[in-house]
Amino acid sequence: MVFVNRYDGVDLAGKMCTVLVMDGLPTAHSLRDKYQQIVREGSPILSGQVAQTIEQGLGRAVRSGSDYCSVFILDNSLINFIAKNSNKLFFAPETRQQIDFGLTLFEDEKPKNAEEAIKEIVGAVDGVLARDQDWRDFHKEMILQVEPNSKEDISFLLELAVFEQKSMNLYRRERYTESLDNMLDYIQTYREQLNEIDEAWYTQVAASLIFPFDPVRSNDLQILAKDKSLKVLKPRHSYLTKNTKVKGRQAGVIKHWISNYGNGTDVLIAIEELLTNFVYSPHVESKLFEESVYKIGQFLGFYSQRPEEEEGDGPDNLWRLEDGTNVIIEAKSQRTGMEISRSDIEQLLHSIQWHNDKYGVHQRYIPILLHKGNISMENAHPSDDSRVMPLEKLEEFKSGILKFGEVLSSKLPTEWTEGEIHQQLARFKLTYSTIIEKYTEALR
Repeated sequence: MVFVNRYDGVDLAGKMCTVLVMDGLPTAHSLRDKYQQIVREGSPILSGQVAQTIEQGLGRAVRSGSDYCSVFILDNSLINFIAKNSNKLFFAPETRQQIDFGLTLFEDEKPKNAEEAIKEIVGAVDGVLARDQDWRDFHKEMILQVEPNSKEDISFLLELAVFEQKSMNLYRRERYTESLDNMLDYIQTYREQLNEIDEAWYTQVAASLIFPFDPVRSNDLQILAKDKSLKVLKPRHSYLTKNTKVKGRQAGVIKHWISNYGNGTDVLIAIEELLTNFVYSPHVESKLFEESVYKIGQFLGFYSQRPEEEEGDGPDNLWRLEDGTNVIIEAKSQRTGMEISRSDIEQLLHSIQWHNDKYGVHQRYIPILLHKGNISMENAHPSDDSRVMPLEKLEEFKSGILKFGEVLSSKLPTEWTEGEIHQQLARFKLTYSTIIEKYTEALR
């Protein structure tokens, strides 16, 4: 039996279900929820909601002490979510313990091939379904050792909801200034628990609360929100986006990135997830490809942006490297032909001009076209400094990232030093000083 996007409201008690498959992250239903998923990606508040939905799904087949079930969790996006240390807080301790057991099933002796892995999995599932006594004793002991959640870890979520509800009630009664003051107090009180994405979101909410009474102040607040996150709505008047900034030393940023995970396997799964939509194909939406470029840039330690998506102008992607160079990226991932058209070249030239207007002619930049071909049509004239990542180079780039990920997965994330990470970046030509030369070529 298959339920599409149904994680709650279904009871599969007793023998109705002893094998449950969960495939993929829960998806949003309403336009409001879909919008929030885009603007507030990475928000602990939304992550808590997603975790609750996943936990509801996991519990569909186990409704009493006599129920039992083997659960298969599929799709890298779902596995990546439950493997993140920051998301584990949102699951009940018993659920978290069982998820951790599943994630570390092969931790000591990893199978040499798929056949070995399947044999081990089938053996484990058979033990559950046959109600093997050794398995039951092990499972009971595992659950008895569970430590309860610290209430302080997630109790702020309820407090946030109460604050937000109060502001909305005041707004409905047209007490706009009081509604705004309550929301601003809310942001200040929970600043440590909110990340920059949520600060931007709630500042935007504050802007909407005061708009009927004071549109000028509303616009000022929206400018503050936009400064914190480029994904929120644009202010109505007088807004200049921040210049890009160097994110820090490349190896240090990557060390922080992998620290989100508890073990090497989780790190590799997360890196594989980054590359899922990084494919030249008309069947992969261009927005998904551009989001992959954005996230790959973040993972590699660069300051990553999507100017066209965030500002309505400029290139599809922009990376700022450790040495301060801006990489202007135009993505043409859905092109089926090998020749690069005049319109594609013109778009890259437009993005170069946008960059000069925004950052000045003295700001270093490298323009790159992501296209499966490497030769432009006769009536197309790229700039002398333009480069391209053709299909062969894209595959090499993905292979280099995966091999880098496999090395990172060879030990615990906490065991890596910045120096060791830098050595591996250099080994696979992924440093800011080698990545362009290795994985792109001159566009002619």
